[in-house]
Amino acid sequence: MKDNQNQFDNQDFQTEFQGQEYQAITERIGEVLRHKVTRLINQFVKYFI
Repeated sequence: MKDNQNQFDNQDFQTEFQGQEYQAITERIGEVLRHKVTRLINQFVKYFI
């Protein structure tokens, strides 16, 4: 029974870690996308004005 409990704890830890990693990756992608969109809008504005 003890072994079984340990397995569950490990699983919880893994899921939590993957969640944090995933959040960090999505935040990074968000930053890059925001940067690119901002540049695109700036070029767009320069082109039309």
